[in-house]
Amino acid sequence: MIDLVDSYRKIKEGNVELQATSPTDIVVSNGSKIRSVVERCLTSLQDQANDTIKLQASGKNITKTISCAEILKRKRQVTATLVYSTSTILKFALATIVDVIQGLYQRNEIYYQLSEDIWEPQKEGLENLKVKRHIPAMTITLSKNAMDVKLSGYQGPSNIMEVRRDHPSRGGRRGRGGNHPRRGTNNRRRNVNVSNTEYTERTKMDSRQSDNVKSFTTE
Repeated sequence: MIDLVDSYRKIKEGNVELQATSPTDIVVSNGSKIRSVVERCLTSLQDQANDTIKLQASGKNITKTISCAEILKRKRQVTATLVYSTSTILKFALATIVDVIQGLYQRNEIYYQLSEDIWEPQKEGLENLKVKRHIPAMTITLSKNAMDVKLSGYQGPSNIMEVRRDHPSRGGRRGRGGNHPRRGTNNRRRNVNVSNTEYTERTKMDSRQSDNVKSFTTE
């Protein structure tokens, strides 16, 4: 059995070439920055002539593409909240703004593309090797128009309230079970108005398990 690493050296790595077929198609590559991709998508969607954009990526760039899509959906939902909250002042502008900032419909398509690597032998008597690999690729379609819910990979617009629940206020602490009160919270709250002297004396009595325990009234 030939050891590929010790006996061969990769001289050519096959690249999966994704082509943008329209101005609204965005190919996410190794050098693409998430912020730049998001800004380009928003600019495209703000154009009244564009209702749909497509994000394309392959290999390790798929994760980056999914992050861009999630940021876009959440970013636009938060913006929609701000617009509707000031609708009494901006009624004249809602006709042109609401259509652009409404929720986005999403469809994910996963497929594979063939890639061929060439390995050169490092020992005599061996020939070049061609190694074929199937590289995963993904296309994410985001549209302002409703899609057929029966399409594979369909996702509806995110609810604005769901976005808010995902970002709780700083004042509250979330336990492992979410926003539910932690164990013992009610007991601590009932003793809030007990003075320090009473609390100390009660603790001593409990530890000694005395039969003559004083009764303390908690307001």
